[in-house]
Amino acid sequence: ENLKDSPPELKFPYDYPRKNIPTGFGGKEYIKVPVKYTKRLKKFSKENGSSLFVTLLSALGVLLQKYSGENDICIGVPFSCRTHPGIKNIFGMLINTIVIRLKIKENNNFRQHVNYAKNVFMHAISHHKLQFDKIVEVINPERISNMNPLFQVSVVWLNEIAIPMDLAGIKGERITIKEGISPFDITFYLWENGENIAGEIEYNIDILKRETIIRLKDN
Repeated sequence: ENLKDSPPELKFPYDYPRKNIPTGFGGKEYIKVPVKYTKRLKKFSKENGSSLFVTLLSALGVLLQKYSGENDICIGVPFSCRTHPGIKNIFGMLINTIVIRLKIKENNNFRQHVNYAKNVFMHAISHHKLQFDKIVEVINPERISNMNPLFQVSVVWLNEIAIPMDLAGIKGERITIKEGISPFDITFYLWENGENIAGEIEYNIDILKRETIIRLKDN
C-alpha cells in the first residue's frame, strides 16, 4: 500500500541520456567519514533512538531530494532472509530487496525526518518476506525497459564486514575491485571501519561521470 502510485523514476541530474540497451558497466568512488563526524552521527542516532543505518538512510533521502527536487524518494535496501533457523547454516546469498519510500516534508527538521524514516523502515522490514518481484507484479508500476522498477538508487549496510570468514581453517578476506558492474544507477555500500564510517559509491557509467559522483560524495 505504501508503494502505490510511487514515482517510476528518480529525476536525478544524470550526465548522459540512458542507452536503449544498458551496458551494466560501473565505476566506484570510495568514502571515508572522518572520526569526528562518525562520532556525531552515532551520538545523534543514540539520542534519537534510531540505528546508525536509519540515520544514514534518512540523510541519503534528504540528499536525493536536494538533487532531484522531488519530495517522493524510493530507495532499495537489501535485507537478509536468514530469519528461519533452518537456513542459518546454508551457504549462499539469501537476500530480498525492500523498497523504502520517503516522503520528504521540507518544513520538518532532520530529527523529525529520522523519526519518520525509522517508522517507514520498520514497517517495510515487517513485510520483508514479500519477494521484490511479487511486489512489482502487484504494484504494477510504469515500466521503462532500461530502468529498474520502483527504485534506481540502493543503499547497503554491511554490518559484519569486519568479521573475517573462517571455514574450517580456510580464511577469507574482502578485496576491492576498482571497476566492474552497476545493476542500479547508484549504490551506496557503507560499513563501520574502526572509528570511521567507510564505504563505496558504485555508479552506472552509462549515465554518470566520475566527477558527478565525487560531488555527490562531498555533499
